[in-house]
Amino acid sequence: IVSFPNFGYWRVRFNMAVSGHSPKTKNLPYEWYNTPNIRVLTIKDFRSLCRKESIRITAEESIYTHSWMRNLFSNAWSNLLAQQGLFVLEKEAKH
Repeated sequence: IVSFPNFGYWRVRFNMAVSGHSPKTKNLPYEWYNTPNIRVLTIKDFRSLCRKESIRITAEESIYTHSWMRNLFSNAWSNLLAQQGLFVLEKEAKH
């Protein structure tokens, strides 16, 4: 099981565009130089990595600010609208 903050979330993007600085939000309250986050990535980045490394995503949950958003938006919108990604993974067998 893997979970991470989505750096593609629209509020993070907006914050960077307006301030010109690395994101700092409620879910990402640290300064860029003092963060426990080892890597910054987006949900789209993680899906691409899984494809490249032959890792099968058996379940995925996008975590939105409001529960009604999950019903309104499909996974296609999660890279922009979800604050966090949660994935259950399985390594595919090499043939």
